[in-house]
Amino acid sequence: MKINERSLKQSEELWKEAQENILSGCQLYSKGPETHIQGVSPIYIDHGKDGHVWDVDGNEYIDYDMGLGPILLGYQYKAVDDAVIAQLRRGMGYSLVAPEEVEYAKLCVKHIPSAGKVRFLKTGSSATEAAVRIARSYTGRKHIIRGEYHGWHEWTTAAESVRQGGILPEARKFIHKFDYNDLAKVEEYFAAYPGEVAAVITEAVEVEPPKDGFLENLKELCHRNGALLIFDEVVNGFRFSIGGAQAYFGVTPDLSTFGKAAANGMPLSIVAGRKDIMEEVDR
Repeated sequence: MKINERSLKQSEELWKEAQENILSGCQLYSKGPETHIQGVSPIYIDHGKDGHVWDVDGNEYIDYDMGLGPILLGYQYKAVDDAVIAQLRRGMGYSLVAPEEVEYAKLCVKHIPSAGKVRFLKTGSSATEAAVRIARSYTGRKHIIRGEYHGWHEWTTAAESVRQGGILPEARKFIHKFDYNDLAKVEEYFAAYPGEVAAVITEAVEVEPPKDGFLENLKELCHRNGALLIFDEVVNGFRFSIGGAQAYFGVTPDLSTFGKAAANGMPLSIVAGRKDIMEEVDR
């Protein structure tokens, strides 16, 4: 079927209703129609199977986004769905912990190089915020040097130039942004705030690969200045290796965060780190 032969009528009608009832029209800007080709891209998905999705108008597509990253194994992956359904039948949201928590934690510690201990959360944004708070508590410092997108919370969005409503002006003093592979910029920040930087947080790999020695030199620079290195693996974790991009590139950070593919779309994220750093949470 040619693009101009498809109907998007139901998608477009739903979008009009959404704009009247939902702030910004949807729950996530990157899923909204403004980020896709309007009039060409579907807006609402009815169901998915493996790597394909069907919109509310019945059109079939290959989904290259896969839920913006979480659906690593494909939609309706039987082993995952069967486990989720089985757990629902046994109950959920217990008042106490479940044994599966221990089982999954042991797998993380076994496979993720930076995982001396782990802590589970629900979203990638919560995981990166937790890692930053742990780093600040452990070092007793306030300043954070950050890479690209690390979630929507105040500590990171304070470094942006858009959507600043509700961000405290003083929060901007403690967050400093650099472009991936720009080690010189990170050095400038360390020079400008000597003894004040708690951590550098960056994705281990972005659209562009790390330059030769970038990750190794970044880690050395952090430790030379008494700061921690945090790898945000919410997007790339478990894609390069079961141990994450850190295992693939052979550079172990002090802390790291995982999400999205950690549970094939279920709400789960992970903070992993050295035992002595992670135990700061209990102090």
